Amino acid sequence: MKPEPNADLQTQSIKIPSAAALGSGKEAWRPLALRAVDINADLSATIKRQAQTLCDARAELELLRR
Repeated sequence: MKPEPNADLQTQSIKIPSAAALGSGKEAWRPLALRAVDINADLSATIKRQAQTLCDARAELELLRR
């Protein structure tokens, strides 16, 4: 039985602009940093869902083995 592809899994990329395009100072990097935080939160949620799916599958396998 083949596992179904994970619809939650998406490829995300961050395009890092050149330093000259960002300007100077901490505020110039703020949008990029906020986007990185958002991507991190999305990936964390996906990993938690996948971990729960694995735990459920292991429990089901244990029941089937008995």
